[in-house]
Amino acid sequence: MGSQRWLQPVALALAALLIAFVTQVRWILALVGTFDVFYLAAVTVGEIRLRRERRYDLGALQRIHDREEVLSIEHDQESYDSVSCRNCGTVYNARLPICPSCKQSQFS
Repeated sequence: MGSQRWLQPVALALAALLIAFVTQVRWILALVGTFDVFYLAAVTVGEIRLRRERRYDLGALQRIHDREEVLSIEHDQESYDSVSCRNCGTVYNARLPICPSCKQSQFS
């Protein structure tokens, strides 16, 4: 039994470490749980704010649509190489702002 005398203090030390570990685990779990609650609250508040900001502004949507429509019309007008003057009927390059024959604007 003399050779196993060290066993009792080691067993007591291991038991004390186990108790300390369990106590610390409880604290760690409590801290993690608290962190989780705050994290979920922050995510929920952030999501509510994002939902408010994501609402459609139909006026802005209409302005974007109108702008794109005007750009597509302008692009269609620029795609023609030549136009006919409304005033005199002369065919000329569409990039010219006025008719070279009668000096009238093609948009007037």
